[in-house]
Amino acid sequence: MKRLNLKDLSVSQKVTWLAAVAFVTLAIVVLVFSINQVVKSKNRITETVTRNRSLGAIEKIDRNFYERFGDVQAFAYNRLALQMVDSGKALADGQNFINTMMTYYVLYDLMIVVNNEGKVVASNTVDKAGLVVNTQFLIGQDFSNEGWFKICMSPQGPEGGAWYSDFISNSQVGQVYKSAGQGMAFAAPIKNDNGKVIGVWYNFASWKEVTQGIRIETERQLTQASSSAFVIITDQHGTVIDAADEKLIGITRVTESSFAEGASFQLDGRVVSSEDYILGVGKSVGAYTYKGNNWVAMTFYPKIKFSFAILFSELLSFMLIVFITLAGCIIAFLFLSKNISLKIIGLQNIVNTLGRGEFIEIAKNGSKDEIGKMTDSLKSLINSLSETSRFANEIGQGNLKADFEPLSEKDVLGHSLLAMRSNLLKVAEEDSQRNWATQGLAKFAEILRSQDDFQKLGDSIISNLVKYVNGNQGSLFITNDVDGHPEHLELLSCYAWEKKKFLEMKIEKGEGLVGQCWQEGEPIYLTDVPAKYITITSGLGKATPTSILIVPLKVNENIYGIVEVASFKVFRPHEKEFIGKVCENIAAAISAAKITDRTKRLLIQTQQQTEEMRAQEEEMRQNMEELTAIQEEMGRKEKDYLARIKELEGLRVNGHRVSGSNGFSKSDVGQVITDM
Repeated sequence: MKRLNLKDLSVSQKVTWLAAVAFVTLAIVVLVFSINQVVKSKNRITETVTRNRSLGAIEKIDRNFYERFGDVQAFAYNRLALQMVDSGKALADGQNFINTMMTYYVLYDLMIVVNNEGKVVASNTVDKAGLVVNTQFLIGQDFSNEGWFKICMSPQGPEGGAWYSDFISNSQVGQVYKSAGQGMAFAAPIKNDNGKVIGVWYNFASWKEVTQGIRIETERQLTQASSSAFVIITDQHGTVIDAADEKLIGITRVTESSFAEGASFQLDGRVVSSEDYILGVGKSVGAYTYKGNNWVAMTFYPKIKFSFAILFSELLSFMLIVFITLAGCIIAFLFLSKNISLKIIGLQNIVNTLGRGEFIEIAKNGSKDEIGKMTDSLKSLINSLSETSRFANEIGQGNLKADFEPLSEKDVLGHSLLAMRSNLLKVAEEDSQRNWATQGLAKFAEILRSQDDFQKLGDSIISNLVKYVNGNQGSLFITNDVDGHPEHLELLSCYAWEKKKFLEMKIEKGEGLVGQCWQEGEPIYLTDVPAKYITITSGLGKATPTSILIVPLKVNENIYGIVEVASFKVFRPHEKEFIGKVCENIAAAISAAKITDRTKRLLIQTQQQTEEMRAQEEEMRQNMEELTAIQEEMGRKEKDYLARIKELEGLRVNGHRVSGSNGFSKSDVGQVITDM
């Protein structure tokens, strides 16, 4: 048998299978859901019932104790109580009154009267059934240390006129009746005619006659519907004070929160937990002037569990209607599936064409169902893709100003194209600024190379710079060096300044903004120009510029001058950066010019020194030649002289005219020298 493959089925077949599966699944879901809802509904009803039962029980207890609250005040107000306290003993009428109240109310286990010292002066001698009980041992007992006595004897007295206890076990009651003596006590002050407290009337209500009776009656009503239902009473701390299982009293602690969190306890051998029981809670709020002890009545009722038996007991007719309805729906579903599949096939053909990258014209669809809306959406998609394609083509052709509106805030493709256009515009703007700066730097490089005259170079630089950055006014200051150290700035060139600006201007370091820029060596850019700092003059008058840019001509930390440009517009960052680079080039050119000028001066000085040295050398040579000639002449004359001397010496010797040490006279020597 060939295995069923859903991929091979048509839409109509898939819809048929889907209908069958949906029918079975829906039937099961409806069945389970219905049973579950019935269970939940019954449990909600049970929860309401249990809560109402608990509230009813606790309200009955509060009203009962309110009556006991009033009983003790009425007994204490009786004249017989006053007489027994005054006499210090149980008078016949007083004793008769106490015993009558015991048998009449059948709720009390004990009634005693104490004097202002706390000693018992009277007590009941019969029980609620009129049978004699031994209470004689109570006469004369001292209760002055008991809380109820102190409160009743205090000046302010008990709140509401009477004192009452929480659930207690009274040892005197236990001794009289040989029992646990469980119950609740009430006490009220006995006052004389002057309002002075002279004693206390004390009653002890039997627990079984009051609280247990109310609980048992409530449980009897609940067990008519479920034998497992029960009620417990707890004090304000959650300790059980009344339950069918008396072993729980005073030992087990049960609270609403702990039970909800999973705590459990045992009652008559069975475990009681929140998984199996619904808890209804009623909290004591007192009754009238009796404020109560914040006790809690807790009603436990077995939960109804999920069961298919409920289907036959309560949901059979409902489920029959559901199945008939589902069968009709599945038939209608199959009829509609064919109509839907045909429309889907049409949409498939359109999507296939679109998947091949073709944009086709979709005929107007008059259908208002989801498929019709899908067709309209597909038509809108094709139109938007066509518009997107047109916009992409415009961008591709370089038209970055083309209009385009995204389909919505979540149109990813549309917003991506707009982001691409923004990036392209940004890149184009950056390229434009870069080209503008590159061309400007090339232009000023040519200017710096083409001028030899320093003054003309300065005029060309400042005029072209102001024009290139669309400024309105500019000036070029250079440092005046004295012995190689800058002494002050001099205005070399200016553009579009008033005539008086052409006058010689000298600026010291730190003087004004230009001097400050020279001193700090950093550009200064002002957009809040002082009113009297500078004005730009035109045919329309004078006005303060919007911005002023002052840039040092700095290279290698050496400053050769300052450029100041003023404009009615704010300089953009790339313009300020361009002016800074131009100033660096100007500084480099000035530095090179100064180095060249210094080199020329040194060369001229060297040449002059060389010429002077050559002249001095020639003069020395001539002097040497003259000295040589003189020396030669002197040598020659010396030889002649020596020869003459020898000649004269020979003549004198032969003529015998020798005088002096050498045989010559002074006149002879002088003659020889004269001849020389």
